[in-house]
Amino acid sequence: MTIINKIKKIKPVIRLIGSKYRLFNQLYIHFNLSNITKFYDVFGGTGIVGINIKNINPNIDVYINDYDNILPLTKKFVEDNNKRFNGFGGYSQAAIQQYNKKVLNGLWTKLKIYNNVLKNINISHLDYKELLNSHSFNNNDLIYLDPPYFSNFKAYKHKINLDDFFKFILFFNSKNNCKIAISFKYNEKILNLFKNWNIYYLNHTNTNISTIKKDKNANEILITNFKE
Repeated sequence: MTIINKIKKIKPVIRLIGSKYRLFNQLYIHFNLSNITKFYDVFGGTGIVGINIKNINPNIDVYINDYDNILPLTKKFVEDNNKRFNGFGGYSQAAIQQYNKKVLNGLWTKLKIYNNVLKNINISHLDYKELLNSHSFNNNDLIYLDPPYFSNFKAYKHKINLDDFFKFILFFNSKNNCKIAISFKYNEKILNLFKNWNIYYLNHTNTNISTIKKDKNANEILITNFKE
């Protein structure tokens, strides 16, 4: 079991299902960025992983692939997102009340900080295959993939064929000498598919703890083609 010190993180200013903010400490230690010069967040979502990587490691070139085309975040988008159930559902009175509290607690200052970090990040808006096929990678590059988990979930603006995705990544790995990390929900089929990779179990209950063995609190996994 690995325990890490709490890392001071930039907090997300929008709500999005599947955000890795709470799991970032665990992801970060397994990324092992000591020799990394380029970090690619291929399914950027809110951008929270790439933003924190850049904020903690200013010398790393960070690339966020914003396929939903929401970055940089506008005040209008942030307001609308925060007033909706789970960020993309219907307007919710509870969400609106939380939004008002966030405004009083400095939401717009946090948005400014968020976008200021984004100014030093390379942002693209491509399909993941198009992105990965358009770059040359080496052993100092880390590609982080956090694909949409649930193909029928309405909050995802864009969906992918997961079987095709995993097949593509295994082929891509065989042809490229770069580091790859994939986060996904716990799934026996995926574990078997990547049985020769390194598997880490991510813990939502204690966000500073991850294990190399399955436990009752671990419902997500991180798969890497490299060791820490």
